[in-house]
Amino acid sequence: RPAAAAFLRAAALRAGPRALELRRLAAEQLLVSGHVDEGRRVLQEVLAQVGLTLAPTPRRALLSLLRRRLQLRLHGLRFVLRPAAAIAPAELARIDICSVVSQGLSMNDNIRAADFQALGTLLALRAGEPVRLARALGMEASFVATRGRPARARATRLAQIALDLARSVDQPAAIAQALLSAGTVAYLASSEWRRAAALCGEAEAIFRERVHGGTWAKTTTRRFWLGSLMYLGELAELRRRLVDFLGDAHDRGNIYALTDMRTRLNLAWLAADEPAEAHRQLDAAMRRWPIDGFHIQHMNALMGRVHVDLYVGEPDIALRRIAAQWPALTGSLLPRIQLVRSEAHHLRARAGLAALAAAPPRATARAARAIARDIDALAAEATPWLTALAQLLRAGLARSTGRPEAAVAALRRAIVGLRAHDMGLHVAAAEHHLGRLLGGDEGARLRATADAWMTAQTIREPAALVRVIAPGFT
Repeated sequence: RPAAAAFLRAAALRAGPRALELRRLAAEQLLVSGHVDEGRRVLQEVLAQVGLTLAPTPRRALLSLLRRRLQLRLHGLRFVLRPAAAIAPAELARIDICSVVSQGLSMNDNIRAADFQALGTLLALRAGEPVRLARALGMEASFVATRGRPARARATRLAQIALDLARSVDQPAAIAQALLSAGTVAYLASSEWRRAAALCGEAEAIFRERVHGGTWAKTTTRRFWLGSLMYLGELAELRRRLVDFLGDAHDRGNIYALTDMRTRLNLAWLAADEPAEAHRQLDAAMRRWPIDGFHIQHMNALMGRVHVDLYVGEPDIALRRIAAQWPALTGSLLPRIQLVRSEAHHLRARAGLAALAAAPPRATARAARAIARDIDALAAEATPWLTALAQLLRAGLARSTGRPEAAVAALRRAIVGLRAHDMGLHVAAAEHHLGRLLGGDEGARLRATADAWMTAQTIREPAALVRVIAPGFT
């Protein structure tokens, strides 16, 4: 915020293109540090000066996005590289302004951000300035990747072109940005958590050691890096790095980073057997986040609170939370993102399974049907790691409805799929349950292996965390 205020004071003393550039920088600083409402006000002024506006509603933004994506398809990936000096300053300024919108709104207003990203990519292709083109293609790859597995080929191609361009200009910031985009594609479209973690870790080191500034890129890189560790189940490393990254965000007053990490990675406090602290972190995170609309931060906070509910054995509260926020979630259009849509169904199915054991007999069939619908929604994504999660949920449903043999078969299928994607925590949870169902020497071996793995990840109460990851077996 202090940097943004300085830019605005300087802009008040200037006129013309320089004043516009200073206001653009102010909007960028506010948005990427999480001062969203203030940043939007400045951004609207900047956009008005170049004849652009944000769509008034998410649905209008979606229509605009579809139109611009069609224009991109028709244009193709044709470009002719030109130095910045050969391009009109006003043309470069429009590309830079689109970049501010797409980056600044990407993690809280995805549809409007994607709309401006598509426009910025089209402008960058026409201009051909290599640094801006690499940035635009990389960001476009990330937005395309939100469609998940169906968009993997196109997103991967865009990310590779961006990385090749960035390496050709040999600028650390451009290379790190392109590595982040490649990591994001691996995370969102390919479910390659190990590769995503490696790419984002490499990008983070470059941003930290060789790039001055870059608040949004550095924060987003850390977000996807730690998110990959969470899906891998490597909670020991996640917790170590989370402490450092939260301290840095606090020192910089970065609300975006503080909110995102406290909500998205809230499982870290449950691994330490600190449910009260997990709730406190969620409260602190959302207290300063804008309440206008339903953002990805609200979805992450919902997931964090439900995880705490399941950890402490209060699934009915979890279901009420989900029901209360489900209309806002669907109305936000966030479920257009495959990962958000899948995590929402996965979350509701887990809360339903945890509550099923406590339901009166007459409600069991109805509850089981509701859970099955969410499981079917996961399986319908036709994405291997989601299919494996669906199998883990089917195992819990079979066990809860008195079909232990079906539960064993589903657990075995889940373990194969989860192990193929390096999802260690989920594998351990499945093996823990399979061991209990099988009994005997094989069961004891499976339980011992699962508990040893979770202990190595500094999980203090493995059984409690298993209730969160794979409910339905108690």
